[in-house]
Amino acid sequence: MRSDYSSEFLKDMAPMLGEHYVKWLPYCREAVRATVLEMKDPEVLSKALGFPVTDEVLEGLSAAWFSPLLSYLERSGKLLRPYLVCLCLEAYGKDPREWRRQVGLGEVIHSSSLILDDVSDDSLFRRGAPSAHQLFGMRVAGSSALAWLNLGFHLAWLDREALGEQATHALIEALSWEHFVTGVGTTIDVTWAWRRHERRLPSQYLQQVVHRSTSYTYRLPLKIGAITGGAPKADAERLAAFGEELGLAFQLVDDILNIKPDDPHWGKETAEDIVQGKRSLQVLYALERLEGARRRRLLEILDSRTHDQEVLKEAVALIESTGALWDSMALAQKFRTHCDDILQGLSLAPIHRDRLGALAEYVVRRAR
Repeated sequence: MRSDYSSEFLKDMAPMLGEHYVKWLPYCREAVRATVLEMKDPEVLSKALGFPVTDEVLEGLSAAWFSPLLSYLERSGKLLRPYLVCLCLEAYGKDPREWRRQVGLGEVIHSSSLILDDVSDDSLFRRGAPSAHQLFGMRVAGSSALAWLNLGFHLAWLDREALGEQATHALIEALSWEHFVTGVGTTIDVTWAWRRHERRLPSQYLQQVVHRSTSYTYRLPLKIGAITGGAPKADAERLAAFGEELGLAFQLVDDILNIKPDDPHWGKETAEDIVQGKRSLQVLYALERLEGARRRRLLEILDSRTHDQEVLKEAVALIESTGALWDSMALAQKFRTHCDDILQGLSLAPIHRDRLGALAEYVVRRAR
């Protein structure tokens, strides 16, 4: 995994969060790497395949199973998901270094979900480089990501003695639910783009975000950290709710940055959502407010799947002229306020609540 990533995004973090994040970042890298490499053990692979793994088989698995995931892990991701697991573990009196697999799992699930996200969107780039299916093909990238996505069940079982029966069951239940709702949400998202539902309601878009984007982004890592950390049930539920509100804010800001990035290192195709004809919240707002020829023109661009930068700029200008970007950001700020309300009920020391609050502020202030 790379360590020479740009640290520019740290300027958007409050010092109390940034310093704590930097403290745990090396361990997060170590945990993710060790969790992935553990699966490369010939004994583990032989058991999974049902026959002894030869060097030739191992070489094939390296190319087909490991390479797509590693191609994402070796890029400049922030590793916020394993950091969140560390934050929760520490907050509830556990040493994250004793829970390497669960820390690593936060990023393995996130990165494998990004591969599938890019497959469903047919995205050209991820983190400034070609997406996994562009490098390895749709079938290899998709199959590999699905295998990694379900690794959590195996890791929970491997750690069952340390976790205890109750926590093991809770972790498996959390993984099962999040995988299920994310799969449903992804299907809805793809179907809406395919059927060109410009009459889709903003509330429907937000519900789809809850059942897709909020899961692996923040809700599941916080569940992993809370369950593994032994958080009281009320706290675990609040942390999941916090992750949901935070995920909503994150997605709305992400949608805005997608069509109007503030950072030259954005790492994705400019206005990729417009290229894919997505009816994001800001697009739905714009379609509600535009009339006549201007509305028809925006729909024409959305349905054209064009990569022409001048045409994409025209679409962005149309959306921006309606105030849709401003209203989307205002709603993101509202979800961020909900995060603060949820945090007040946690039975945590103030420093841990403050760090989580600073994370929510970072999500809406970030430039990438």
